[in-house]
Amino acid sequence: MEATNKEVVRAISLRALWGRCANDQDVLTAINDAKQAFAFIIVREALHKDLVLTLTKLYDTGKDDLSIPRVLGILADPTVRVLLADARACEEAEARHREVTDGEHCRSLRRFRNKQLAHGDTRGAEQTAKYGHEVALLEDTIWISSRLSIALPSVPPPHFEPAKMIWDYEANRFWTALMTGLEGTPKTS
Repeated sequence: MEATNKEVVRAISLRALWGRCANDQDVLTAINDAKQAFAFIIVREALHKDLVLTLTKLYDTGKDDLSIPRVLGILADPTVRVLLADARACEEAEARHREVTDGEHCRSLRRFRNKQLAHGDTRGAEQTAKYGHEVALLEDTIWISSRLSIALPSVPPPHFEPAKMIWDYEANRFWTALMTGLEGTPKTS
């Protein structure tokens, strides 16, 4: 579960970095004014694709995948179930996982990953992923991983909320430094 939680923190960091360059007018204006739009679009798309890949991998169902379904599969074993620190937290995570995987944002992002990102489907697969699905899936993933971490006796608390604050701060620092450089402010070595 600790390795899975590290991937959740990675998704948090990607959401912060991508969200700042996808939504914040100050970044968009600075990039456009600096005539760096072509390279910026590639970076922004790469951050978004990595976010989608990181999130959707957490829902893969292969027996060797580093994923929530794999953790849930291990916890389904009755000999493991009796060792849980909080069986109710595990049941809540299982129920939410079922809701999420049946939900539109998870299904559409997995289809986007499988058809567009991973395999470059040329048959014109319908694109149903919408802007905001990645943030909704991230919030669900944080909730599920938090509940699973509570259920497992030896897993340290994941501290996702502080990670969100830290990465929002770091994303702001990164994009601000980039914009400052684009505005021509000299950098000291």
